[in-house]
Amino acid sequence: MLPTSSYTNPTLKQGDLLECPFEQLKQWQSAYPNERDANAAILATVSKDLQPSTRTVLIKDITKENGLLFFTNYQS
Repeated sequence: MLPTSSYTNPTLKQGDLLECPFEQLKQWQSAYPNERDANAAILATVSKDLQPSTRTVLIKDITKENGLLFFTNYQS
């Protein structure tokens, strides 16, 4: 069971979000510099047969020009 203190962050409100999603993601990551795996994300895709698939990735870089650069272990 997770400690209740894990859920004490402020509420996410649309009006508080930055216009650029890449800048928003950078801001969130920089807000928790000591958080273990703060760069972890779930990448979801859908096949031609409409079958969903997900995998955990690590975001290595975020830029407006190139989007997200991520790392994944192909053997996982």
